[in-house]
Amino acid sequence: LYNGFSKEQTFVELEPICFFDEGTDIFNPDLDEFDINQRCLIHIIQERRDRFPESIKEESDSKIAFQMINALERGIKMQHRDHSFAKASYSGKTGSISWFLPLHIDASLDKEPELVMAIRKVDDFYEVKTILPYNDDIRDRITALSLYRKVW
Repeated sequence: LYNGFSKEQTFVELEPICFFDEGTDIFNPDLDEFDINQRCLIHIIQERRDRFPESIKEESDSKIAFQMINALERGIKMQHRDHSFAKASYSGKTGSISWFLPLHIDASLDKEPELVMAIRKVDDFYEVKTILPYNDDIRDRITALSLYRKVW
C-alpha cells in the first residue's frame, strides 16, 4: 500500500472536476432572458459606484444603467459569435456559477475593460448581480479558467 491506496486503486483514471450541472456549461442567453431589476441596479449603481471610473461616477443613475445595458447587449452578441467570450467562475461560497462579461466605460473595445459584470442565473432568468474591478485577482480567476487564452 502506498499512501493508503491499493495497487488496483492506482490504476483508476480520475475524471476532471466539473462544477457545471448538465446543460449549463454554455452561456448563450438572449437579452430577453435577463431580469434587469431595480434591486440589482441599485446595488451596482449606488452601492458599488466607487468601483466605476472617475469619468462616470458623477453621471446620473440612468446614464450608468444605459451604459451597462449597452455593454450587456454587446457582450451577448459577442458570446453568440464566440462561446468563449464570457468567462465562467465558480463560487465555493455560494456553490454557484457566475459568468463574467467585460464592461468598458472609457477603454476602447480592443483594450482591457475597466470593470467586469458578474451574471448569475436565478430561477428562469439571468441577473447582472454586481460589477467587479478588472484587476489582478479577476485576471487570475479568468486565467485559471482558460489557461490557453492570452486575451480576454
